Parts: sequence; C-alpha cells; structure tokens
Amino acid sequence: MTVPALASSVLFAVSLALPASVLASTPAPAKPSFDCAKAAAPVEKAICRDAGLARADAAVGRAYERLRKSLDAQAAKALREDQRWFVGVRDAAYAAAAPAGRTQSLKALLDDRARALSQIRGNPPPGVVGRWRNVAGGVDVVDDGAGRLTVEANAAHPLDGRWLCDTAGSGRVVGAELKVQVDDDRGSSLKLTREGAALRVQALDADGKPLLGPEYCGLNGSVDGVYFAVSPDAG
Repeated sequence: MTVPALASSVLFAVSLALPASVLASTPAPAKPSFDCAKAAAPVEKAICRDAGLARADAAVGRAYERLRKSLDAQAAKALREDQRWFVGVRDAAYAAAAPAGRTQSLKALLDDRARALSQIRGNPPPGVVGRWRNVAGGVDVVDDGAGRLTVEANAAHPLDGRWLCDTAGSGRVVGAELKVQVDDDRGSSLKLTREGAALRVQALDADGKPLLGPEYCGLNGSVDGVYFAVSPDAG
C-alpha cells in the first residue's frame, strides 16, 4: 500500500472512531432568514457574505415568526407592517453608514430587533394599561388606582431621530376607548384603543379630528400607530 493510501486509511479509521457528538460539532454554514440566491439589495448581499450577520438576521426571522404565530390576525397584520418599517430602516441605515462601520452597526441593529421582538407579549390581558412598543417608540399607560389613567408617549424617527415626540396626559376609559387630554398642547388629545393584542394610538385636535404635526413632535413627527405589549421589565 502506498503512503498516501495508508494515510487515507488511517484518517478514515480515525473518523469512524470519533464520537458522533464530535463529528456533529462542526457548525453548519450560517443561513439568514431569506434565500441568498435571491438576494438583490446591498444589505441582503452583505448579510449573506458575513456569518455573524447571517446568524443575527436568522435570529430576527425566528423571533418574528414565533411572535406572528402567537398573535391574533389583527395584531399579526400590524406586526407585518411594523416589520416592513424595520426592514426599510435597516436598509437605509446600512446605506447611510460609513463603509468601515457598516457590518458592526448592522449587527447591532439586527440584535436590537431580535431582542425587541422577543419582548413582545402575544396574549396581553384586556385593557390598555401596560407598556406598549413599536419600531419608533413606546406608550406607557398606568392606572392611578382611582379609575384615572396616566399616559406617557415617546417616539422618534427610528433611522436618525429627525423628529422626536414626547408627551403625556391623563384620562378615563369610556367604552372601549381611552381619551387622554395632552398636557400643554392647546386642547389636543390621544385616543387609545385595543386592536386584538395590540394598541392603536391616534392624535386628535381640539375638535376630535386627526392631528398632523402636533406641537409635541418635530416636523412630520407623530405618535400615531400600532404598538405591541411588552413585559413590565422589558428594556
């Protein structure tokens, strides 16, 4: 038997002798949540090229699917819109980042999204009290124990913070709605209503009509949107 043939035989014998756990420890290639053969956008191609980004994207996909399946149809539809918003922010953030820091900033963004999705509750209790979050920000509703609810709402453009909303107020639930008089904003209010497992927030003017560009937000800013319940200790 030649030396190369002998070496091959020895390696084959050693591989047979190795425990299955050792052989199985070789990590499989990292795969993102989408088909890399169909990757078209620069950010998708970057994710497919980098194992760390691929794993981070896969974590987002798993968290999203788990949550989507736990939500009712109405909230799941809102979650799809929230995820589309996130993907748009992801793509824009990648394009705007300095080339040297793109991988690191994209990895941080994906990690944050996976964590945020994992904190959302699929079956929150009835009512509007609690902590509610979406891509842009959050709404906290607290019961003072006397039937009056206090609300704090904060939101910002999720890409660059070009607008920032920060407001608070209080009100009482009437029927299925909580109408909150906003502090120091010329009689404007917020209307909060449950939509399945989610919470819809609408800004209204003093006449109860949709309010665009409220004073407590910057140019084109708004707290309008659908928010999802998170646990009290969520970050």
